[in-house]
Amino acid sequence: MFVKIIAVCLSVVLVFSFNAQEDTTSIKQDSLDGDPNIIPVFTVSADELESESQSQDVSGILQSSRDVYTSIAGFNFSAARYRFRGYSSENTQLMMNGIPMNDRESGWAIWAYWGGLNDVTRYPENRQGISSAQMGFGNIGGFSNIDLRPTNLRKGTKISYALTNRTYRQRAIITHSTGLMDNGWAFAFSGAFRYSQEGYVSGSSFNGGSYFGSAMKKLNSKHAVTLAAFGAPTVQARQGISVQEAYTLTGDNFYNPYWGWQSNGDGTDSTKRNARVRDNHKPHVFLMHDFKISKKKKLTTVAYGMFGKTSNSNLNWYEAPDPRPDYYRYLPSYNTIENPSIAA
Repeated sequence: MFVKIIAVCLSVVLVFSFNAQEDTTSIKQDSLDGDPNIIPVFTVSADELESESQSQDVSGILQSSRDVYTSIAGFNFSAARYRFRGYSSENTQLMMNGIPMNDRESGWAIWAYWGGLNDVTRYPENRQGISSAQMGFGNIGGFSNIDLRPTNLRKGTKISYALTNRTYRQRAIITHSTGLMDNGWAFAFSGAFRYSQEGYVSGSSFNGGSYFGSAMKKLNSKHAVTLAAFGAPTVQARQGISVQEAYTLTGDNFYNPYWGWQSNGDGTDSTKRNARVRDNHKPHVFLMHDFKISKKKKLTTVAYGMFGKTSNSNLNWYEAPDPRPDYYRYLPSYNTIENPSIAA
């Protein structure tokens, strides 16, 4: 058992980890031996295997890159504030076992669909820019492919608990992998929980869980079948932006106009509520068949399905005063122009 204390710029994270893992990695991937034109996938050291990546809002290029600048920028500012070469997320090709995972409508790479599954998604195959890869040709913003086979996870059990001052306050993860057993079966499971009654931004809360399960049966030396599924049900009270005047009046650079006090009809104390709450849960299911044709050829067939819901709440009013606290008519600057006597 060991204790790690990590302090990185804007974040302070305390992590307790308990590991019962072997020192070998049970990754079963066939390489195209002898072809000098294949660009190799990056490798990691034993120290890097033990490292923790706390941010789940950044792309795989930022997560897994050992480059100092992109690692620091990705950890501290996330993809919401830092973009590789200025490209938005629709220019990043995100795949899982060869299936494109970018949103079908917006084209965005939405990592929140599997948020919290750090142990499962930590080491994807990555490419910067347009270049050849096992499952595609990349994109101008980069390329990432996550392998969901249970043999891709290290054999053993890992339990971790973290305290953080970011979007959520607490996080717990448990992951177990059997590796490929003598009977040809391999199983991997992971579950996570993230919670915050209120984040560092007033009125924001976070309540999220995530789960992952994968089972593989090696039928013989040429055929293997894998069934994998994951999901991340999350309810998050969101934060919004406002005008500089509102930040100055409140004296708070993290002022959030989305929350307020709602009066209770029974006369009890008012309830603190957020008007913008996002509720998201979209499970993904994969059925894969691997056929090893020869040492240099392999055929992978994948059937994939996604279902679930995403909802967003908002204020609505009709023939009533605007309830938003930072509505421009309520600010002193409006009265200064329209009604100087009131402003004075």
